[in-house]
Amino acid sequence: MQSSEPSNRAMSRALNARGELNYISPSSLGLWQKDRDGWVMRYMTAREREPQTLAMGIGSWFDWRVKSGLMLGMGLDWDASGEFEAAVEPHNRLSDGVVAGWGEKVWQHYVSSGAWATLLELVRLSDGGIIRAEKELRGPITGDGRVVLMGKPDLWFEVDGVGVILDWKVNGMLSRSMISPGKGYIDAFPDRGLHRGTTPRVEGKLGWVCGHRDWFGWRDQTDTYAEILRYPGYYAMVDQVVLTRGGLRVCRSKVWREREDRLELLDEYIGMWEAVARGHIYTDLSLEESQERVATMRGPTAESKLI
Repeated sequence: MQSSEPSNRAMSRALNARGELNYISPSSLGLWQKDRDGWVMRYMTAREREPQTLAMGIGSWFDWRVKSGLMLGMGLDWDASGEFEAAVEPHNRLSDGVVAGWGEKVWQHYVSSGAWATLLELVRLSDGGIIRAEKELRGPITGDGRVVLMGKPDLWFEVDGVGVILDWKVNGMLSRSMISPGKGYIDAFPDRGLHRGTTPRVEGKLGWVCGHRDWFGWRDQTDTYAEILRYPGYYAMVDQVVLTRGGLRVCRSKVWREREDRLELLDEYIGMWEAVARGHIYTDLSLEESQERVATMRGPTAESKLI
């Protein structure tokens, strides 16, 4: 869950004092692609990051609950108190607050719907009973080691030597509109349905997976982790808890991804790295125009934010 957005501490290390990237995260690339002004404001000005919203806090609360249940339940090293403080910001930690109430409600539904039990069956297949969670990963994607990626997968493990990368999403809580589940899910809880048009197939111990690799909406995030982990091919999996008109629903996406599926993404990372290295942030403008726009965005007295 947290993996798509690095912590404040991690973000403070992404750019050095010379304005050169130390690494790129999936969230940084996503903002670069969608909102270049927003990228400059977040990464090149002294503006502080906005505090965690209630909806974000709910997702982080659930995220902490499910990981704590898994790691402690399997007897693995896990600092539940420290992880809670890292995941949920102080203003969202009240035990009788909105975040706690919704976070526990989502967690209880995840358990009672059957999603938790089937997840336990899956992770118990892991090689040596080893699973890893919430660990910051970094790795180069070019031969010269120049372009470095960073990410924090929610959970990853291996089954018969093949990587499985799992992420949790919580959507629709406190939203004014209904959120639709991600396309291509192959199981849902508690009704055990699948997305219309999905073509599932059985993949050994992992059971059903979606036959449409490009239907997986979170592929940039998990493909980034797979590249850092050096997985040539891997299983990407997301458990998405969604508040629908009929109430809470857990939709599970699981798909096989090949390395060739992420080559275009890796080119995007390299292109971003090279643009920042040249100081050419607004690539649709000339270099001079781009530098002038950055200066305007930062303001006359702004200091570079060490991100």
